[in-house]
Amino acid sequence: MIKLKIGIFEAFTLRAILVLIFVSHGFFGHCYSMDTVNTPENKNSSKIVILSGKIVGLVEVSKNDVYITTNYTSRSRVSYKASGNLKDELKKLKGKVVEVKGIRKRIGWSGEIEVEKIIKIVK
Repeated sequence: MIKLKIGIFEAFTLRAILVLIFVSHGFFGHCYSMDTVNTPENKNSSKIVILSGKIVGLVEVSKNDVYITTNYTSRSRVSYKASGNLKDELKKLKGKVVEVKGIRKRIGWSGEIEVEKIIKIVK
């Protein structure tokens, strides 16, 4: 066994360093293990959320596609591609804010909505 002569300050410093090593290993080890859950294959996948209900948004038209964009004045906007029997009716409301009822599928910052009913024109 090797005996070292160290003072109180050195002993305290050594203990502090050891504690920091263990704490940082635990912290960074946790972050690392969290990162391994998001493997490259999983990083681009998003949850698909399917809901039935109402949304309010701005009607936008691009070629033959109609979109209802919620939160359209914000950077947090979500665009839903409209489908269903009322798609042509919505196309006529380009630039208007409408409230619609339907079944929507959301994937990230976009999605689709099958419009069942145009409830009202808000603006």
